[in-house]
Amino acid sequence: MRTIGALDLIPEQGVIGLSDVAWEEAKRSVVVIRPLAELPAAPAHLARRAGRVFGLTERTVYALIRRYRQSGVLLVR
Repeated sequence: MRTIGALDLIPEQGVIGLSDVAWEEAKRSVVVIRPLAELPAAPAHLARRAGRVFGLTERTVYALIRRYRQSGVLLVR
């Protein structure tokens, strides 16, 4: 581990460990979130529909859209 200032840096290994269930959910949800993230503005009715599919609030769907737009990947909870 390296330290820069007060921050300890953990070397990146290139692999993120997810359970099989979490990985399947991530693959399933990106199919819905990616098209919404690619729109200039995701309509509320589509965000609500996506939320119903995944049992999430509209607010959480918009948070996932924002994360996808910032990183190009979907981070699972």
